[in-house]
Amino acid sequence: MTDKEGEQMSAGIRYDFLFTQTPKGLSDEQLLRRYRAAKAAAAAIDEPIDGLLHDWFPCHLHRFEDMLERENK
Repeated sequence: MTDKEGEQMSAGIRYDFLFTQTPKGLSDEQLLRRYRAAKAAAAAIDEPIDGLLHDWFPCHLHRFEDMLERENK
C-alpha cells in the first residue's frame, strides 16, 4: 500500500466514523468542528460533498446553516 492509499483509507475511515458515530446533543461548536472534519475527510477521499449537510444530521441543518452564515460575515 502506498502512502497516498493509506492516507485515503484513513480519511475514509474518519469520514465514515464522523457520519455514523456523531452523538446527539453536541453544542453548535462541536457540530461545526465535526462537520469541518467530515468535509476535509470527504475531500481527501474524493467523496462528493454536495448535500453533505442534508445527509448528515438533517434535523440540525438549520443550526449548520446559521453557524456557517455567521462565520462567513
